Amino acid sequence: MLGRIVRTDWRYLALPLAVWAVLCAIGTWGVFWVEGRGERAMQDRFGERVRITARAVSELTAGDGPSNQLGRYLAHAIAIDGAQVYLLDGDDRLIASSNGLPAWPLPLAGQDPLIAAALAGADSGHYGSAATERYFDAQPVPGAAGRIVATVPVNGLYGPVVGANVAVQSIGAGLGVLGLVAALTAARAGRNRAALRASEAEFRGLFDNSMLGMVVTRTDGEIERVNRAFGALLGHPPEIPPPGGWAEILHPDEAAGLSALAARALAGDIPGFTATVRLRHTSGRSVPVEVTSTIIRDELGEPLHFSTQLLDISERARRQEEQRAYREELAARARELQSANAELQAANQRVADMVAMLTHDVRQPIATIAGYCELLTDMWDDTDDRAKRRDVDRIAATAASMSGYVEEILTLTQVDADTLFAHPAPLRLADAIAESLAHLPVQQRAGVTVTVDDRLRVFADPRQLHQMLVNLISNGLKYGEPPMLIRALSTADGVEIEISDSGEGVPEDFVPHLFDRFARAKSGVAPTKKGTGLGLYIVRQLAVANSGDVTYRPHQPSGASFVLRLPGVDATVGAVSA
Repeated sequence: MLGRIVRTDWRYLALPLAVWAVLCAIGTWGVFWVEGRGERAMQDRFGERVRITARAVSELTAGDGPSNQLGRYLAHAIAIDGAQVYLLDGDDRLIASSNGLPAWPLPLAGQDPLIAAALAGADSGHYGSAATERYFDAQPVPGAAGRIVATVPVNGLYGPVVGANVAVQSIGAGLGVLGLVAALTAARAGRNRAALRASEAEFRGLFDNSMLGMVVTRTDGEIERVNRAFGALLGHPPEIPPPGGWAEILHPDEAAGLSALAARALAGDIPGFTATVRLRHTSGRSVPVEVTSTIIRDELGEPLHFSTQLLDISERARRQEEQRAYREELAARARELQSANAELQAANQRVADMVAMLTHDVRQPIATIAGYCELLTDMWDDTDDRAKRRDVDRIAATAASMSGYVEEILTLTQVDADTLFAHPAPLRLADAIAESLAHLPVQQRAGVTVTVDDRLRVFADPRQLHQMLVNLISNGLKYGEPPMLIRALSTADGVEIEISDSGEGVPEDFVPHLFDRFARAKSGVAPTKKGTGLGLYIVRQLAVANSGDVTYRPHQPSGASFVLRLPGVDATVGAVSA
């Protein structure tokens, strides 16, 4: 790491190293200063001890001169290992020492030439080689011509100072290492701060100049910072957060969903989210935006803020809306086409049914009429009037049947063309029923009982009412059994006309299809009778056209009842009651 810092971060390392070097120099000077001061202090203490020894020697020699007691004192006067103490006379001859008393005064040079040489130049100082260096101090003996000379090994004299100095040097070395580490750390920190400033500048440049709207949001939802693109997107001043925060710019319908995603991100369930929301422009319009938000955390994993990008998707939304409308239009066209196809198929089916009906039900009456006419023509002169009348009645009945078929076909055509319209008028119901029964043969009318109040009037199309009554009466006579009952009564909603027979009734499984087009029962009496399956269908269409309806219900104890409901007319004021 040191090599990398020296190679790449020298500009950040120079100042911290200079400060470290100055501090090291000061520390080194301090170490030497402390060491020198300690040595001087030890020398002063040693000299003071020598002076004390000199005064004590003065007292011990005040009598008869040196004695054994003086020798013992000198042996213990300096409590330092290797210490030597000499008592010299005025001629520097040895008269006593810490080693004992000599027999007579001896020259010091003979006993210790090194100290003798050192005393020749000074009263205190160092002498000897580096390995055997010693310190000496000489003090005069008060009241005598001699002096006391004491020498000690340097290591013994300066031992406490050396120990303290080693400790100081160790501390200084430790502080030097710490200083170097601090210098390197400071250099690294300087480089990191510079990198951080560069990164912040780069981020600021990317943030401010981004073409996307950028938002920095605190974890409490307050917007801290926005860029120029944000202002351009929503019409706010450049780089000024909206005072109301997200509540001001977010469409109310989007708040709950976006808050739920933010809560999941804060909880650590997701690192971020993308959502499509609507934001409010200052003009009041909604702006569709794709929001991409990432939560930023510190080194401990605690959330700091949300960094959010806003992408305007108005054009995309417009295209999607156009595509949706186009798909809906295609679907509508497809449904219209399907409906048209269904109608075409239904029309084709109606044509086929019509052709089948004409082929079977209309051709046969025509053939019957043609046969009777040919028979009458060929045998006119040979046939009596009674037979002729019978044949003509048959031709008339067949023609009436054909007229009914033609009426049904015309009505069916109007229903298919949606041109079946009613022209209602107030009608006396009893007269309408009597007119319908008049078209029946006398023998068929004999089995019909009519119970109708002469005052009842209905509001209906005269021709269509006649067609409905004829169809219902004919249907009862064809598929039912006499007696037949026709009765009518006034209700709150109008007039109900009930036509009942005493036959076997309608098969239960056929009741749901009773009023369907071309519907004929496949069981009971129906398969044995001729018919088109259009009668009841046309009755319902005509009833609906006259604002009414027709329903079926079983007749008790047997038979079928058809109830025709039509608007009534108040006999007093002549107003429509339903």
